[in-house]
Amino acid sequence: MTKHVKFTSTVNCPSITLLIVKVNGAVVSTGTMTTSFEKDLNSPSLRIEYDIAASNGSGYSITYACTSDGAPKQDPAKPSPVTGKVSEFNGKIELLDIAL
Repeated sequence: MTKHVKFTSTVNCPSITLLIVKVNGAVVSTGTMTTSFEKDLNSPSLRIEYDIAASNGSGYSITYACTSDGAPKQDPAKPSPVTGKVSEFNGKIELLDIAL
């Protein structure tokens, strides 16, 4: 069953040097702090991957919103805003899994 999905997010990390955002494996944003994605999907879930490059110890937050056919959705394990720290090799991968 096809669902109309809208996803937006903003990453806040003062020392960020590179940001790549993927949705279901496809790159949708490179280098910009704000991401918008809108598409009809025939998938049971949305997987968002943030590849954040910044200095070790840098804190970050990701504020996001998602709807599926107009109904609000979120990753139950990581509700918005998601916060973390870059701690390995000057980079961090943050994953969101949102059931549609």
